[in-house]
Amino acid sequence: MKNGITAILVLFAALTFSSSSVANAKMPTVVQDKIQQKLELREQKLKMIEERFQERKASRSAMLQETRIKIIRKYYASMAVRIEAMIKRLETLTSRIESRLAKVDELNKPTDVAMIQVELDKAKALLKETKTLLDSSNTMMEEVLKSSDPKQAFLVVRENFKDIKNNLKEVHLILVKVIGKVAGLRVGQSKNVTPTPGVTVTPIPTSA
Repeated sequence: MKNGITAILVLFAALTFSSSSVANAKMPTVVQDKIQQKLELREQKLKMIEERFQERKASRSAMLQETRIKIIRKYYASMAVRIEAMIKRLETLTSRIESRLAKVDELNKPTDVAMIQVELDKAKALLKETKTLLDSSNTMMEEVLKSSDPKQAFLVVRENFKDIKNNLKEVHLILVKVIGKVAGLRVGQSKNVTPTPGVTVTPIPTSA
């Protein structure tokens, strides 16, 4: 009888210990699962924060790009208008000088008139080249505004502006010299020759 009771007690103790061991073995796994879930949630939050940051950054970048394009477009449009006006003034002045030169052609040495005409032809060629440069700049601007970095791309157009500026300065100097020479020619019976009006070339800025 006693042996039977002892056996039952031993069996009960063994079962209790076994259940307790299984329960204890499962507890770390449950805790680890909860920690893992928390970490995953935090990683998701960090990912969402990063995505929102990148979206805001892209939005700011797009706004900045648009602002740059507007500034460049406005600057170029202003410069193009000024250059066109200067070219037109110089072309008008050249035509006036040629017209005046034709009137005095018969009253002066052919060599004197021919030399002046050579200089006028040079001025006209430079003006033609300048108009070509301006047309090229207009075409290039379309590509500049489509560029991913319009500010850097615009530097290429500025090279055209430098050439245009140099051409206009040279034309101006040529015409000033020609006007002085024409003033020294005989015009009909008049001894007083009214010089052809000069022209002022407005400096072209070289930076946006």
